[in-house]
Amino acid sequence: SYPIEGQDISGSQTFPLAVLVGENTNGTAEIFAAAIKEKGRGVVIGANSAGGIEALNSFALPNGGQILIASASFRVGENESLGIDGVIPEVRVEAKWDEIIASEDPVIQQAIQSFEVQE
Repeated sequence: SYPIEGQDISGSQTFPLAVLVGENTNGTAEIFAAAIKEKGRGVVIGANSAGGIEALNSFALPNGGQILIASASFRVGENESLGIDGVIPEVRVEAKWDEIIASEDPVIQQAIQSFEVQE
């Protein structure tokens, strides 16, 4: 377990924060989003992340191939494993890639709306 504590530099710990996640969010981005959510530092918005945070070990096979076996994951809170569940956003926004245009991204629109509510 690693304690996560922010340092308040020029009000940085009170600035509104939204983290956008989706099915292509994986790795350290998932750890960041999970930490923000766990600490209550900001709101996580979007769709469930990939859950691609496990550590992989490579083993050589007799035929010259190799196999990758997941050997570790990252846990948040009591029972939530990012390698299994991914990050589950507090505000769900489901949108298919072909429904998104730069000026009307529903996840970004939801983030903007969440900032307006916080004011």
